[in-house]
Order: sequence, then structure tokens, then C-alpha cells
Amino acid sequence: MKKEVEDFVADVLKPMYAAKSISREDYKWIMQKAINKILEMAAAKGGDTFVTIRRRPKIQDLVEKYIKLRRDGSSF
Repeated sequence: MKKEVEDFVADVLKPMYAAKSISREDYKWIMQKAINKILEMAAAKGGDTFVTIRRRPKIQDLVEKYIKLRRDGSSF
């Protein structure tokens, strides 16, 4: 499941990283925060598959919130 989450988050971030909208450090920070948060939620919900069609928009929103936080200079 972790690989599936990593791949999805990377797919969301790749266009922004390629366009130089986010730095390498931002990319790594967002990947770490998003993956940890998603895996925590997955553990709480249970089940083998967490990145479903219904959850993809929610996960994408979470990643975008982390991007905004990183751009604003905030962190959790």
C-alpha cells in the first residue's frame, strides 16, 4: 500500500516539480508529510487499498494543502 501512495503523491507533484514551482526540498518535505498522513489515515480505516477512485481527489487536496503550507513558510 505504501508504494501505491508514494506513486500517487509523486504523480501529483511531478508537474509542479518539473515546472520548477516547487524545489527539491519542498518535493521531499511534501512527499514525507503527505505519505505519513495518508498512511495514518489508512491504518485507522483499515483495508488493503486506500488510494481508490473516491479518495484520489481528497488525497490530491491534501497534497495541495501541503504545497500551500510549504510556500507560505509554515509547517506542522
